[in-house]
Amino acid sequence: MICLDFQKKKQNLFRKGLPDVVRVLMNEFPEGVSYHTHVHEYPEILFLLEGQSEYEINHRKYTVKKGQIVALNKCTLHAEYSTADHPVKVVTCVLDHVSLRGLEDNCLIPADACPVIDCDEYWDDIKNIFYELCRDNLEKQPFMYEIAQLNISKMIFYIHHLLNRISEENIESVSELTMMVKRYIDENYSKDITLERLSEKFFVSPYHIAHMMKKELGMSPINYLINRRIGEAQRYLILTKYSINQIAELVGYENVNYFNRLFLKKTGYTPAKFRENGEKQKLQGNDLK
Repeated sequence: MICLDFQKKKQNLFRKGLPDVVRVLMNEFPEGVSYHTHVHEYPEILFLLEGQSEYEINHRKYTVKKGQIVALNKCTLHAEYSTADHPVKVVTCVLDHVSLRGLEDNCLIPADACPVIDCDEYWDDIKNIFYELCRDNLEKQPFMYEIAQLNISKMIFYIHHLLNRISEENIESVSELTMMVKRYIDENYSKDITLERLSEKFFVSPYHIAHMMKKELGMSPINYLINRRIGEAQRYLILTKYSINQIAELVGYENVNYFNRLFLKKTGYTPAKFRENGEKQKLQGNDLK
């Protein structure tokens, strides 16, 4: 006879019960995807079923491939890009009231942990969890919310079990100056930022700042500022009911016509069309609760 006594070695991962599952989305992007730098109020788990995407998370770049998980804590700065050469199929789980041992509320991983995680031998188990989450959500199975909570809890266990195996080899590092300039832009993107003002703030020439960021990020400080603003605008369009005029002002553009042209140039969609597509995704995903 085999007897397993769990009470003697009881150690809980969750401090305040199981997390809430707010939304589960399965999206396909055959033409690629472009979400500029933005943040979400809630933590998210993303799982690539197909394809490959370039992510920028907290100022660091990652290449994410099929079979990898991206774990994002609340308010994590991130962007995502992919092309038609690597069409992406991704499942996104939006969570709330995550309370893990040793971490702040609504944090999935430690702040210094790599957010991109290989599934390794758990690939089949993890893939089945995500398929079950989407299937139960769409088919409205009985007790689907409780099942979703259990599945997500198991997923979080896998994430923490795999954290110790993570390699930082795919992380692209940048200089301290570039990091400081990026952080400043991230925190002040709605303000009037010019190359000259950045030069005065960081006591280096405009040429040096532009050269360093172009070399390390592949874009100038002003282009990074534009991408940051467009990323926040994308978030507002999907998650809020603000008018396009209000959103333009919130991200730093007084001229809404200029904002519309810039948004179209950067994303391939007008703000109104982008919002319409986001609403369709919400309807397909449906809230679980």
